[in-house]
Amino acid sequence: ASRGYALVSLDVPKPSKQWRFGERPIFENFAANFEAGVRYIVNVTGHYVAILDGIVFDSQCRFGCEITKHKSRRMRVHQAWRIA
Repeated sequence: ASRGYALVSLDVPKPSKQWRFGERPIFENFAANFEAGVRYIVNVTGHYVAILDGIVFDSQCRFGCEITKHKSRRMRVHQAWRIA
């Protein structure tokens, strides 16, 4: 059940060739422009994280931690969604 939420896909730059991961944005830089008070889900190199107000929530950091301290901060973003 969706519980009334909708996912809006964000525009993530695609690499010119599938194997060129270096052309994808880094998680920390990509999330720096997120709006306050809006929830996001980001696929960071096969690992999904939730973000709210610059705090990352996932299985590695269940009670939340800042993006600058998260282990995935230097990984590449594959997909991202804003929860509406």
